[in-house]
Formats: sequence, C-alpha cells, structure tokens
Amino acid sequence: MPRLRAWLVLGVSCAAYLLVSLPRSQPFHPWGRLAFFDLHVYRGAGRLVLDGRSIYGGPIWKWAPFTYPPFAAAFFTPLALLPLAVDELLVTVFGIVALFAILSLALRLASGDGPEGEPGRSRRSAVVALAMAGALWLEPITSTLGYGQINLLIALLVVWDLSRRDNACGKGALIGLAAGLKLTPLIFVPYLLFSRRGRAACVALGTFAATIAAGCAVLPADSARFWGDGLFLDPQRVGGSYAPANQSLRGLILRLDPSFGSGRILAIALVVGLAGITLAVLASRRGDEALGFSLCALTGLLVSPVSWTHHWTLAVPALLLLGMRLVGERSRVGLAAVAAILLLGYSYLPKLMAKPAFSAGVGKSLGWAIASAPYVLIGCAALAIACVQQARMLAADRPKLEPALA
Repeated sequence: MPRLRAWLVLGVSCAAYLLVSLPRSQPFHPWGRLAFFDLHVYRGAGRLVLDGRSIYGGPIWKWAPFTYPPFAAAFFTPLALLPLAVDELLVTVFGIVALFAILSLALRLASGDGPEGEPGRSRRSAVVALAMAGALWLEPITSTLGYGQINLLIALLVVWDLSRRDNACGKGALIGLAAGLKLTPLIFVPYLLFSRRGRAACVALGTFAATIAAGCAVLPADSARFWGDGLFLDPQRVGGSYAPANQSLRGLILRLDPSFGSGRILAIALVVGLAGITLAVLASRRGDEALGFSLCALTGLLVSPVSWTHHWTLAVPALLLLGMRLVGERSRVGLAAVAAILLLGYSYLPKLMAKPAFSAGVGKSLGWAIASAPYVLIGCAALAIACVQQARMLAADRPKLEPALA
C-alpha cells in the first residue's frame, strides 16, 4: 500500500508538470518565450552540421551561440530532422524518465550493488517515487526541463557509470561520453584516478579523446577553432557570468565585486577544487561512494566558471543520498537542514534576485549578492562540513597510529 500511494503521488506530480509545461500557448506558461530555449540551440547546431556550416559563427537561436564541443553538435543532428513539437515532447518525456533512473541509480551508491546492502525493492521503489515527485519541482530540474537542456542526460551518464561495479567492463566510458558532450564531467576523471580506479579513469579519458576525434572527423574547422584556438577556455563565450543564474564561485565573486581579477578567481577555484577532490577521494577510499560522488559533483559545480542553476541538476541525487543518510542516522538537525535546502530549491531565489526590483544594486549590495547565490553557499557549507568531519576522523585515528609508528 505505501508503494502504491508513492506511485500515485508521482503520477499526480508528473501529470501536473506536463499540464503546466507542455501547452506553451497558455498565458500562464512558466517559461514563456524562453520555453525550450536550449532545445532550439541544439536543433540549430544540428541543422548547421547537416548544412555544412560553422557552428561557432555566431548566435544560433536569438542571442545564444553554441557553447558545447563539436561532438555535441553532431550528436544533436537527429533533433534537427524532427518537428519541433516532437522534439519538445521527446525531450520532456526523456528528462522525466531520466530523473527517475538517476535517483534509482543513486541509491546504489549508498547501498552497493550487492544484495546484502540493498533495501527491499518495494521500499526502494517507494523512496524513488516520492523523491522524484518532489524533485520534479526543484528549480534546477524545472529549469532543465523547461529549457530543454541536456543536464539530465549528463547526470544519468555520470551516476550510471559510478553506480557500476569497479571491475565492470568499460567502466568510465559513460563519464567520458558525458565529458564529450559537456566538459564539466571531466572532474570525475581525477576522482576515479586517485580513488584507485585508474583503469576506469583511463577508459573515461580514452572515450573523451574518441569524442574529440569524432568531432574532428565530422567538423574539422570547428574542432580546430574550439580546441586549437582555445575557444573552450573562454568563459566569456557563454555570457552573463555575473547574473544570479550563474551559481558558481566565480559568479558569486563577480556579483560581490565585478572588478575582481580573473587570476585571483582562478586561484580560489583551484584551492576549492583541490580541497573538494581530496575530500571526495578520501570518502571513496573509505568505501563511502555516496559521499564521494556528492562531494565531487558539488566541487565541479562550484569551480566551473559558469554553473547555471540548471547545471545543479547533478546535485539533486546528492541531496537524495544526504536525506537517506540522515533518516538512517535519525538526525533532526540534519533533516532540518535538508528541509531548508529543499525550501531554497522551491523558492526559485536566483530567478527572483534577477528581477529588476532586486538586481538594481549589482556590485553594491552585499545582501543581494549573498541572496543571489543559495546553491553556492550550500555547496561551500557542504565542503566545509566534510572538511571538519575529515579532520575529526584524522584526530580520532592519531592515537591508534602513534603506538604502531613507535
């Protein structure tokens, strides 16, 4: 009965979302003129590939250029062959199914693949159904689905790869493919490497290299520009880095001080990146793959030059894993913190802070800058808590190590 109720809640949630989001002609559509904006860009890039024209020659849809690697443009060509309405339906349905798969696979990170740690199928199904019913309305997810973004596919590839056994054939290939579509998953390569999964790291790099080679074969001129001319290193190509929609450390720093030097921003990102990867690797080496994945994902989102709110889709399975752990520990304080995070996710605060009534004090109002970066603050707090916990573990282990060393 609980399982049936959970699926009923999920069905109502999905039906409500489809009712609100798909009929774009309705006057109260939540995305308005921006509905399926990125899907238009993907379709446009695919059409340029089919027509033999440059994908980096200028804006593809309205003001938006194509910012992904050449391989991604070739990957999107099937979208250009279908009617827009069909693409919208397919992308939306795929996103909803992918979200369910992501949350289900994420539970494997906490329980392991073996039957001993795996919860009962009925309970697991109910947990995923309820989690998805709530996650579907979080701002990163609605933004991803509303724009027709690729983030749910990226998250699916990453979580699916990490949830497989370490000795599984081809482990790392899905992460390499994800990086070929969007560069940010590359942060999981050093995570795999230093957590003693060198073969998976090499497979990921090899797959990523294969996507580059495929892009060069299909789009040699665009590949030379993207990789050879360093277009992939230019964060300005995506525009609006200081906007509240950019939930990265760089975005927050620029909103606090637009004149802050890029060199100092890079130094801060490197320090945070090294700390975050170290914490993630240490967690993985302890056998805590759920925490390792979560810390690595948050680190990548924080240090990326641009992490739009919909990029934080990758943090949603981490939030589920945190909630499951705190339920098991019966931590009231922790569960209250998760509830607060959910409220921030449902508040759409970055979008609210972007409205003219709130954004008039760009670079002047400390309160506005802080309020505009809820995801950044959550990510930094998570890394800080993990750092404190790691220090406590080291302090607890020191008395055990001293006699052995003596």
